[in-house]
Amino acid sequence: HQGALLVQGSPQEFIHKLKGSIWSKTIAKDQLAWYKENVRLISSKLNGGKLNIHAYSEATLNSGFEQIHPNLEDVYFMNLLNSNGHA
Repeated sequence: HQGALLVQGSPQEFIHKLKGSIWSKTIAKDQLAWYKENVRLISSKLNGGKLNIHAYSEATLNSGFEQIHPNLEDVYFMNLLNSNGHA
């Protein structure tokens, strides 16, 4: 974003806003396209040949998703998605 300020406030404030809405799941790499189409995916990390994905949803995500406590990385990627018009 060429140095533009995306959000302003304390880290704890933004983490608190996401509380209860961040979900995690480990998937095979070949499943990523399906999750990108069907879930509001905010990040993915390769770990031991599998992908750990984080998704945003205010409703419960089933199918093996686990609700997790958001962190600053989740805040960053969520705001990056919002600033790109994917809100």
